[in-house]
Amino acid sequence: MSRQPIRKLQGIAIVGLSSAILLAGCSNPLSGSNDPAPETANAEATATTAPPMPIITPTPVDPAAVEAAANQTPGSDERPDTYVVAENDTLYGIAARFEVDIARLVQENSLDNPNDIYVGQELTIPPLE
Repeated sequence: MSRQPIRKLQGIAIVGLSSAILLAGCSNPLSGSNDPAPETANAEATATTAPPMPIITPTPVDPAAVEAAANQTPGSDERPDTYVVAENDTLYGIAARFEVDIARLVQENSLDNPNDIYVGQELTIPPLE
């Protein structure tokens, strides 16, 4: 006797048994069973000890004001002599922010590698020409 048909029958039996087990856990609420429904209509509300959840409402933002702030360049009175590198700063971004040529910023700060700046590093900002 070949083993192939037996394995096929075993697979069918396993699928059938699994289906029967899954269906046994299901119930049909329309079947008219005499199981009493849980009483929720007469249940009293109970207080919880959890703190209330805050409602967070976003602040409306004027897109024109955001664009104006992004395009604003520092004036001569706002231009610092030094700048402390913050998280996510790049030398290119710092140079653009203070309208300085990146090569001049590298030279002024004696940087060997312009990609090697770190948070907290103090950079000298050259004056405008």
